Amino acid sequence: RTAPALLDNNMEFELEEEEDFARRVSAKRLLLAYARYRPDVGYCQGMNFVAAVLLSVVAEHSALLVFCGLLARLPTDLYCIDPERLAACREEMQGRVWRVLAVQCPRLIEHFKAMEVDPNLFLARWLTTIFAGVLPVSATVRLWDHVLGDAGEHAVLCLAVGILIRAEMQLLKAEDTGRLMEGLSTAASEVATTADVDSLLLRFFTVHRFLHLESIARTASGTPHYSPNGSS
Repeated sequence: RTAPALLDNNMEFELEEEEDFARRVSAKRLLLAYARYRPDVGYCQGMNFVAAVLLSVVAEHSALLVFCGLLARLPTDLYCIDPERLAACREEMQGRVWRVLAVQCPRLIEHFKAMEVDPNLFLARWLTTIFAGVLPVSATVRLWDHVLGDAGEHAVLCLAVGILIRAEMQLLKAEDTGRLMEGLSTAASEVATTADVDSLLLRFFTVHRFLHLESIARTASGTPHYSPNGSS
């Protein structure tokens, strides 16, 4: 287990960039409370972004309840004190996005390879913060509504793939790494409202479509179905 003092120091470091001191203190309390509630999870990088967004829209006690609910709907090891399990889970989530994208947009995958852009440069931030600090607060919270609903973790995966598919033509025009990264930032910023999130997840790129494409990718590669609990 991670000692409370070490948790405290890590959170202090990551929360230093928050502008509002009172919110920073509240976020620190929330994260420490969660670490004590789930010592098997403790504190992991990315949690501070989620806490900060929640505290901007609801009171501290409500934020803790929603925080616990959100993490319960995500793969168990996405936030884990075991660095190997955490890294494996985050790599698998990114892999699921990349495999589905390879079926839907193979030219885009080849373009990323040609530009030597590692998906970890942007997908890690998108997935581990569940888009907190990536999208505007209202859009982020709407995404989390979907996570807490029937979609669960697939809402996050679908949004990531949907953003990339929708921006495919613009990203293919990027002639160097810098422009490609700018294009990715622009693509994410275009998901600006609750309506944008609903449009992407309920019409443009649904969970059903994600799972269908993932099934095609599994069949093509001969790999088993991935599930958060490790079953196939």
